[in-house]
Amino acid sequence: MSGICGVVSKENCSETLLFATDYHSNLGSQFAGMAVAGGTFKKKIHDISQGQFKSKFSDDYARMTGNKGIGVISDNDAQPLIIHSRFGTYAMAMAGWICKELTATSLQYLRLDDMVSAIGLARENLCTYCWTGKSLEVQNGAIEHAKKLDLL
Repeated sequence: MSGICGVVSKENCSETLLFATDYHSNLGSQFAGMAVAGGTFKKKIHDISQGQFKSKFSDDYARMTGNKGIGVISDNDAQPLIIHSRFGTYAMAMAGWICKELTATSLQYLRLDDMVSAIGLARENLCTYCWTGKSLEVQNGAIEHAKKLDLL
């Protein structure tokens, strides 16, 4: 089983995040990770398949300072991810229940070309910001097409 928790505090949240994330850990989990935002993100990920969460993170959490954090226990993926985008830097995690709800055995990221092919519309009529970093304004025809479909 997977689990995600987040903490926002007026003070350093790393110890609270340690115990909150540990609450989600169980036998059979593969990975665990924590990311705490202070001036910058501090992230640590460990394989917990052969050990307890707290014992793996007992030294790490003391070096993590910040008032916002995310913790994750994952059956399959080393998380959380630190994303550096034009909107800023953030931490992201997903829980395994997505696979369970879809009755899938794994969850993978979709390549842009595969997404375009699956939708069946011309690439220039789709918002591809998540892949390309180009806003709608610079994508040929995306806004006009969305207006025709009454989406805007």
